[in-house]
Amino acid sequence: MSTRTPDVGDELAEVASHATDPRAARAAQVNARTQKLYDTALQREMRKAPGERRSERVLWREARKQAEREVRGEAVRGWMAEHTKAAVTTVTADIRSAVHRNRRQLAPLVIAAPFALLGFLANLVCSQGTGQPLGVSALVTALAAVGAWFAWSKGAGARFPALRARVPAAFRAKVQAGLGVGVVFVAIMPFTPWSEWLSGPWLLLVFATFWLSLSWWRHVDHPIPGADDTSTPEPVIPETGDDALAAQPKRIQGILAAWAEKVAAGKKPPVRGSTLRYLESTDSVDSYAIELDEEGDVTASQVGQHLEKIAMRIGVLPDALSFEPSTSDPCVVYMRHLVGVPDFTYTGPVVLCDGEPVSSRWEITPGSCVDIVYGYYLDGRGHVAYRVVDEGGVLCHYILGSSGSGKTVQLEVIGIALRFLGAYLIYADGQNGASSQTLAECADEFYTSAPEDIDRLARRLIGVCAVRNRELRENKALRNRYSYDPHRPPIIVMFEEGHRFWEDHGHLFGKYGSEIRKLGVGYVGASQDFDLAKTFGGSSRLRDAFQAGGSLACMRLTERTRTGMLPASCPDLTTVPKHGYGFAPYSERPAALWRTPRLAYTAKRPPKPEDGERWPEDWMRQYDPAELDPLAQAGLDMGQSAADDLHADTSQTSTVATVVHFPGASSSTTETEAEDLTAGQAEAEAEVTGRRGDITEAQRRVLAALTTLAGARTAQAVADELGISRQGAEKHLKALVDKGKVVREHGLWKVT
Repeated sequence: MSTRTPDVGDELAEVASHATDPRAARAAQVNARTQKLYDTALQREMRKAPGERRSERVLWREARKQAEREVRGEAVRGWMAEHTKAAVTTVTADIRSAVHRNRRQLAPLVIAAPFALLGFLANLVCSQGTGQPLGVSALVTALAAVGAWFAWSKGAGARFPALRARVPAAFRAKVQAGLGVGVVFVAIMPFTPWSEWLSGPWLLLVFATFWLSLSWWRHVDHPIPGADDTSTPEPVIPETGDDALAAQPKRIQGILAAWAEKVAAGKKPPVRGSTLRYLESTDSVDSYAIELDEEGDVTASQVGQHLEKIAMRIGVLPDALSFEPSTSDPCVVYMRHLVGVPDFTYTGPVVLCDGEPVSSRWEITPGSCVDIVYGYYLDGRGHVAYRVVDEGGVLCHYILGSSGSGKTVQLEVIGIALRFLGAYLIYADGQNGASSQTLAECADEFYTSAPEDIDRLARRLIGVCAVRNRELRENKALRNRYSYDPHRPPIIVMFEEGHRFWEDHGHLFGKYGSEIRKLGVGYVGASQDFDLAKTFGGSSRLRDAFQAGGSLACMRLTERTRTGMLPASCPDLTTVPKHGYGFAPYSERPAALWRTPRLAYTAKRPPKPEDGERWPEDWMRQYDPAELDPLAQAGLDMGQSAADDLHADTSQTSTVATVVHFPGASSSTTETEAEDLTAGQAEAEAEVTGRRGDITEAQRRVLAALTTLAGARTAQAVADELGISRQGAEKHLKALVDKGKVVREHGLWKVT
């Protein structure tokens, strides 16, 4: 029997030679496989008797059919494996994307899942196994309770932080209730038989989870990503049924067209050769990018100077526009158009420790930087904060704004956060309690602008500064600086309408304002002006103390004459909207408009508890007041005693000037400390009382100015030196003449 050798090559060679053609490759695989099968069958036939052997044609035909079946089966299995893998990959990616996109919505279910699994396993052990329900219940209940406590307060590292640090304050009570329901579910599952009664605990867990989660699901966003569109750089905004969204494309296109025709070109264009490009929109703000001509006459910092012209030409109100120069491109300025009222609901204080939010004052580590968030940028990109404590001590914060700008609301937002931190809060209201009822009732101390109150406040500050200064010298562990410590809390004085306290005592508050940083004492001031003479009583040190911390909130001002002393980076404040809007000139985004969270409620518009809102005084009472250290309390008490002694002495008829010393030290202060306090503060006491030989504080400044000018001077020269009116200078000079301190010769004034 001869052997038929088909005209085919090696299998690998055939596959390689036809790899570029799928059909040819498959035919080559069939031919190679046929040859192998034929050779194997032929060898079997050769071992048979000659009469039992089949012909070579039959063997080849059978080998061919078997090879075709095998190659076809391998191809089908390969196709199925490839497409199954692709389908599984796609579905897995979609599921992971959906879970990640809805992770905030799924959070309640994730919290309930461990309790459901533990309860199910406990039920299986008791109903299907040999476990004793009582013992199993005690074991799993303890395990669930410990796990719930650990998840709430400790967490599991950076990937799974503690729930109390992640859950907003408005929802913490409901999360705690949900954890309690989970523990109860685990406790009763071992006693539930494997029957229709088993549905009871499951319905309890499901119903409680969904009922407690309703407000959370209403609160969180549910972003649904749309299809990517890279075909055109022009803004494409989908039409919706909402009137505001439906009007958006027309408004944007109108502004783009008006800019090209009237702002970048036309007759006397404000920003010649510029291009306006639409970027994005939020619920209340449209954002644009202004691309300036590199050879044009207008720079990025000068665009804001043309605000009113630009607003008029594009047809919007000036207070609806704001400009922010880019920090990366000198030819780009971001323009934001306020088209609605941004609603930043206040749901509790936001305090940051080294940039990370904390849920308790006890989470702040020594030496950390502590910030209080008091506003959010309108474009949704970040916040603006007051750094209360840095690596060197306590900083000051100043709020500038006219009546109705929102200063009091910002003070309340900061005041609630200070109570959260456990700071000792002193509230001094120039309107005698009419500004903020919350701060007047809930602050640790409250003062009016009455002279005796100002005197008492100043003396108490003198006392606490004296004892903390001595503590700073003697306690080497403090390293000559203040670090946040709830057991040694910062002392913050909040001045509402601060000019009423500073205009006659500016030098006193300014002296300590430049020294109290390391003592753990700080000022938060609010006023309608930033003028050196009228607001700060001529004390540049007091104004510098507010500027040194880099925390300046500039809100709406109706008069341009009040903005001359502000930093050059501060935009025009006359166009800032009312009720909580402003700029932060010393922040990373000095020209970006922000707004304070909404904390102003009325009887017609009360807080909505379902949205996490409360009255400001309820927020203040939620947190424990300050635990003032004994040494600081002794300093305040000594200052109070000195003020009481002074008032008792000045109420008598004696005309002899009295020098009032601090009384003996309290039980926590030694006699040596008391002596040092009295000796070290004698001059400060004279400044508090405003008396140096019966000379008032204002008269003393006039006398000092006349001495500085040297020789005989006119009243106008004295007025120019102090930054006051000529009539005011003459009034004080005449009073000094009556007291024998100044004489007038030939129309000129000089010191005797």
